[in-house]
Amino acid sequence: MPANMKAGEHLTDTQKAALRWNDQAEYLKKTQLYPIPSAELDQKMQDAWTDMMQQ
Repeated sequence: MPANMKAGEHLTDTQKAALRWNDQAEYLKKTQLYPIPSAELDQKMQDAWTDMMQQ
């Protein structure tokens, strides 16, 4: 689904149907923003990833 509502001006009805254009409001209701981790949490996640990659 296009991230910009202005894209609708440039799409055909077929393209809008393929992108489920009319369902955008429902999709957006179900989304959540990805939280920005603190420096401490980011380091813990990096350490966990490094440990996993070394196994």
